[in-house]
Amino acid sequence: MPQSAPRRGDAATSAGSGDQPRSAFAPYSGEFERRRRPRPDPRAPLDGSGRDVTDHSVPVSDSAGDRPRWQRGGSADDRLTDKLGQLSETVTALHDRFDPRKWIALDHLVVGPAGVYVIEVQRFRNAKVSVRRLRGLFRSPTEHLVVSGRTRTGIAKAMEWKVIAVSSALAQHPDLRGVPVVGILCFVDGRFSEDTSIEIGNVLIRSLNGTARVVTREGAIEQRTRSQLVEALALDFPEMPDD
Repeated sequence: MPQSAPRRGDAATSAGSGDQPRSAFAPYSGEFERRRRPRPDPRAPLDGSGRDVTDHSVPVSDSAGDRPRWQRGGSADDRLTDKLGQLSETVTALHDRFDPRKWIALDHLVVGPAGVYVIEVQRFRNAKVSVRRLRGLFRSPTEHLVVSGRTRTGIAKAMEWKVIAVSSALAQHPDLRGVPVVGILCFVDGRFSEDTSIEIGNVLIRSLNGTARVVTREGAIEQRTRSQLVEALALDFPEMPDD
């Protein structure tokens, strides 16, 4: 009796080793593994054959210690910390704080003669910082923060919420109500070609030296009140845990 020709579905069964049927997704398994591999960094060092020789399994650490860069922010945070340390006769700074009620990270809290400053370091290296003003036919003009040609207004909006959190905490202390709280985005390595006094809403956009000038402005807050502010901020916004 003549054997019948193999059916179309039998090919997938006979192609594998032994009696194990091959999965219908086998042709795509290689593509899946390829996409799981990390993409090469165009700035990474290359060997003679042009391959990326970076060890992706080793986390990048801060030069100041063994904590990962995402916890310390790298040299940009260190430079601002050093700058504020040079101003210790005029201002008092608290670093690496957070709001335990809303779990909001606060890079730096500074108490100066004119108020309290919530400062967040922006790590855009050699980036041009400017403001783009847009006018509409049926709406009022809007301002947008532009960094290296890209709109970054969202980080200014996020800073406004941090200022509100600090202001709300100080309002719980009767003697500290009404103390001005100002938000500053500090572009340590930013380039301000047009106007170094940029504001988006109620948030100041400054360079490293511009931030120092703002926090050391003369004001009417007495030393006793400034000491109370430092104590209240240290209590309401504890240090960020290491883990």
